[in-house]
Parts: sequence; structure tokens; C-alpha cells
Amino acid sequence: MVDKSTIRCPAVLPQVDAALYAKLKVFLKSRQTDEVPAHRRIDPAKAKISSTNRAGNVSVTLTSKDGDQEYLVRRFVNLINEVFQVFLHEHFDYQVAAFDLDPDQPIVG
Repeated sequence: MVDKSTIRCPAVLPQVDAALYAKLKVFLKSRQTDEVPAHRRIDPAKAKISSTNRAGNVSVTLTSKDGDQEYLVRRFVNLINEVFQVFLHEHFDYQVAAFDLDPDQPIVG
């Protein structure tokens, strides 16, 4: 039987050290606070965010608390997008190392 209350992205970020993972966990937790506009916020009464770091490979999981699958999928896609668009925007050196980017070529966005 498939668990329809949880969605997970394994190895969403590779080569993550302990310091960056700690910052990511703070970022993920912040997605459920009033710091985030209501249309982008993940309601803590509706879903729980969790993450794991196994050998530097970080996975992110969103678990529904009320069975609303549409909400779960929409918020999860938005969450993963914000990891790449918002969180990683502050961590250029990580992007260069983990994704083998050319440091002389600016990231557009």
C-alpha cells in the first residue's frame, strides 16, 4: 500500500556538510512562520516538514496532517523550488562545488 500522506524528494541536495545542513533546517522551519507570505507558507496545522542528511545527501519530506493531497503536492513543489531559488541563492560556493558550475559565469535569477 502506498502512503498518500507523505511526499519525499531523496537527495534533493548532494554534498551537504553539517554547517550547510544546519542552515537548511532553519530555512525549512522558516517556511512555516509568518516570515513567509500566506500564499507561500506551509501551514503547520496541515503539514510537517522534515529532512535527513545521509552521507551528505539531503532529502526533504512533507507529510500531510489532514489528508489534503492537493495541498501537500502544491506546497511540496513550492518548497523544493524555494530551496533552489531562495536558499541556494545565498550559497554560491556550495552550488559551484556540488553542481560543478563555472564560478566565473554568474547564475541568472
